[in-house]
Amino acid sequence: ATQQSAPRRNSLFFMHDSPLFGSFLHYTVPAAKSNRKSRRFSRLAKRAKIGYTDSIMKNFCFLEDLMDEQKTTGTLYIVATPIGNSRDMSERGREILSTADIIAAEDTRVSVKLLNHFDIRKPLVSYHEHNRAAAGQTILARLLEGETCALVTDAGTPAISDPGQDLVALCAANGVTVQAIPGCCAAIAALAVSGLDTGRFTFEGFLPSGKKERRAALEELTGEVRTMV
Repeated sequence: ATQQSAPRRNSLFFMHDSPLFGSFLHYTVPAAKSNRKSRRFSRLAKRAKIGYTDSIMKNFCFLEDLMDEQKTTGTLYIVATPIGNSRDMSERGREILSTADIIAAEDTRVSVKLLNHFDIRKPLVSYHEHNRAAAGQTILARLLEGETCALVTDAGTPAISDPGQDLVALCAANGVTVQAIPGCCAAIAALAVSGLDTGRFTFEGFLPSGKKERRAALEELTGEVRTMV
């Protein structure tokens, strides 16, 4: 029998069905790009002093493709914040703000005060009425990459008569999970203490800013019999 040369010391040879090879894949797969898989595998194997065959390299590329297909998106959390008393912030809300990859805020200058109060240090991105189109796409891209985002307003529940509704719709259209973290809502709090009939009510949100448009909107509501907020 022909004697084969012994492998170099400190080198490893992983068979395609070896648990060690699986571990190697686990730590190297996520960063790959499909059109560079073979070259990247060769480079990584050489750097790690790992012997390999064409068959192993093909398995590597196949598994990378499989993992790309199974890649999951992140989650958008709609986090309600206090409307006057910081003690009204829920424990779950604080947990989400502490663990999210990014926090999208209506006004970062306002939100950073709340975060500092709870000793939370997380990257803040601006998302408001005037930048929602561009900022929404940026946030969506990060969510599609698997990051999590907590959406907050200056006070109360985001996405209610708020630009956040556009981000929620964008996520829904792109298959991104949206979860509500309940808490303070100014409209419901006001309704609860109003003494008015709360069995049936309607929320009209903000009236138009123009005098003519505002009058027209109010005239449309003259026949409303439910309690209005």
